[in-house]
Order: sequence, then C-alpha cells, then structure tokens
Amino acid sequence: MKISTKGRYGLRAMLELVRANGKLVSLSAIAQQESLSLNYLESIFSQMKHARLVCSATGAQGGYRLAQPADQISAFDVLSSLEGDLSVTEEGPNMPPIRQYLTKNVWDVIDQKVEVILKSTSLKDLLDAQQKKQD
Repeated sequence: MKISTKGRYGLRAMLELVRANGKLVSLSAIAQQESLSLNYLESIFSQMKHARLVCSATGAQGGYRLAQPADQISAFDVLSSLEGDLSVTEEGPNMPPIRQYLTKNVWDVIDQKVEVILKSTSLKDLLDAQQKKQD
C-alpha cells in the first residue's frame, strides 16, 4: 500500500479543521497554512464531503468544519474515503497455491494490522501527538 498525495494532504487538511475547534475554515486558509494547491484541496474536500467527514457553509464567512467530533473520525475514515481500498496487494481469484498462501498468511495479515492501527487512531489522537511532540 502506498498512500497517495491525496490521502496525505487530506489528513493534513483535516488536522487543520481539528485545530479550528469547530470554526469554519476556508480552503484557501488551509492551502496557505499547509502549502497545498487550492484546486487539489477542492477535489479532496469534495470527496470528504461526500463521505460525510466534513460539512461546509457558503458565503463570505464560509468554509469547512468537521462533520463529527475529532475523536470520532479515524485516520482510516479519512484515508479510505480518499484512497478507496487500502490493501497492500491486488490479488484476484484463481491464484497459484504459493500466491494464495502469501495472500492469506502475509498480505492479509498486514492489511488487518494496518486497518486496526488506522481505525484506532482518531484525528484528535493525531493532533494530540503532534502537540505533545512540539512541547
């Protein structure tokens, strides 16, 4: 599994919303703070809005905020909404025995462990860890 720029930028942008503590944040402010492309963020936030991770308000004072509390949105929620399948391999049916063995005993085990870690790591956890590291 390789997390694309979309997933990495999406997670960074979501942490900006966590820092805002419920206040609306414009995409241009996030783009400037994180040195990201505004057009790319618009695409990312469109997907996250569709996944109901963020909500938006239009107008001069508009922007985005988290759709749920930060401790209820996991890294898995964000990454899977942007990346889709987070599996380390793309194995299909009718595999030779050695590939079946590797899939079952290596790749699936890695997938399960990654999923457990991502699902148990909330946006709040990530922000808390970052702030702790800065102190």
